[in-house]
Order: sequence, then C-alpha cells, then structure tokens
Amino acid sequence: MEVEDQVAGRILVLYTSDLDPTAAHLGELLNRVEVEHKRPTEWNAFDYESMHGVFAIPSIYLPAGWQEQEDMPETLEMQIRTLFQHAYAEPQHDLGYKPGAPLTREVSRELAWVAASSWGADHALERARKSLATSD
Repeated sequence: MEVEDQVAGRILVLYTSDLDPTAAHLGELLNRVEVEHKRPTEWNAFDYESMHGVFAIPSIYLPAGWQEQEDMPETLEMQIRTLFQHAYAEPQHDLGYKPGAPLTREVSRELAWVAASSWGADHALERARKSLATSD
C-alpha cells in the first residue's frame, strides 16, 4: 500500500473563491488522480476544511536516480486551503486530531468555536472582496 503523503505540499490562498481555480490550475500542471474537499457534512458542524489532491509525480520533476530506488512514491499529495483554514488546521492537528489524551467536552467545544470563527472570517473576507470588486 502506498502512502500518498510521502511527497506533499500545501498551497495557501487568501479567499475561498481562490480554492477551485487553484485546484483546477494544479490539475493542468500535474496529472490529477483524485481531489477531495474535506469539510464537515452537517450544516451546523464546524471542523477541519481543506482541499486534498493526489497527483502523479511527472517524470520531469523527479531527481536523478529516483526510478532506481526501491519503493519510491509515484504520487504526491497537495493540500489547498485558505489562510484561516490553515490557521485552524495546524494547531487542531496536534490538539484535536492527534491529541496525547482524550479531549474533554469543553476542549472539543473550544476547537469547534475556533473552526466556526475561521469559517466566518473566510466568508466575511469573501463578502468584502466581492463588495469592493462590484463597486469599481
């Protein structure tokens, strides 16, 4: 079984409306295997959000001797997220996703509040950007 994130990267964008065009452009540059937008499924849930794409590594980007090595990955994972999604995701990874101890209800609620605040900040910035773009 191949682990997709042995070779990985992350692209941070300013606005939520930049996510899809960035993923599309990346798909033009690399051979897309799959793209998934990870987000809560319930309308009233706030948690981790990020676009994850798996791409075949083009041979032109492989360093010399790559193919001669055993078990070298053939794909790479790229994450595309906004600055606010990233600001939540990085500490949440250590605090919530891979905690040293089970999370208390209060800590879980605190993390959900931060996620909701990040979501709200993304949407407020998007509205402000759109408002300024239409007033020109």
